[in-house]
Amino acid sequence: MFGLLKKKKLGLCLGGGAARGYSLIPIIQKLSRDGVVPDAVSGASIGSIIGAYYCLNGEVDSLLEEIKKMSKKDFAKLIDLNNPTKSAIKGRRIKKLLQDKFFGNKTFDDLKIPLVIVATDIASFTPVYFTKGKLIDAIMASSSIPGIFPPYKIDGKLYIDGGVSKHIPYKILFTKFNVKKVVAVDLVSGVSKTSKDTNEYNIVDILFGAFYAILRTAKIEDIYKKKVFLLIPRWDKKKIGDILKFHQVEEHLKPGQSLIKRKLKELKDFLK
Repeated sequence: MFGLLKKKKLGLCLGGGAARGYSLIPIIQKLSRDGVVPDAVSGASIGSIIGAYYCLNGEVDSLLEEIKKMSKKDFAKLIDLNNPTKSAIKGRRIKKLLQDKFFGNKTFDDLKIPLVIVATDIASFTPVYFTKGKLIDAIMASSSIPGIFPPYKIDGKLYIDGGVSKHIPYKILFTKFNVKKVVAVDLVSGVSKTSKDTNEYNIVDILFGAFYAILRTAKIEDIYKKKVFLLIPRWDKKKIGDILKFHQVEEHLKPGQSLIKRKLKELKDFLK
């Protein structure tokens, strides 16, 4: 279907969005089955986790299998409460799970597909792009959502969620890897509709609602509009707090499944 693609360099950009990052999986699966393999991948937050797994293994089917094996109780066990003046949770159990089950001590040198992971330097709130070192460190730095996780330290410097500075890190694919086109997935812009019952809102809804409202102000610049194909999964009438319900795998897969099916023809034309 995409035979002409091999003559051009393609980048795949995976944005952040916590549990809604599951919707990235069916998108990658469909592209892979249709013969679309990116020459480079960039990721922020949950996009860095799924992107790293994909670049390391060349597939995400096995990742989905492992996620589906986990129960609601399994996910609950990952919550290691922290001093509330620092963050909601410590994140140590999540790091252990990611390291033991998925990434071990693998480095960027072990990847099958080149990858860049973005995190945010807490001292300057500017993006930092990782292409070397241990995957687990770059992933944890990129995924340290403010207020939920404490800043993550690498070589004496502290980092927070990559989405704070670059929630759709597509530009780095053009500048570092010299790709010609990018397929980017924005998990933030499609989460604006929430429950109308304000009595249902809690601190998580408010915290994430404010965080992602800020991120939605970032737009794909005009100069890149013809070079970037933007995919935005939709979650209608859902509370923003649902973004932390990692046990609801099927629910978070569906937006990605329906999106790639709906946009396939347009994407095919773009890649030509």
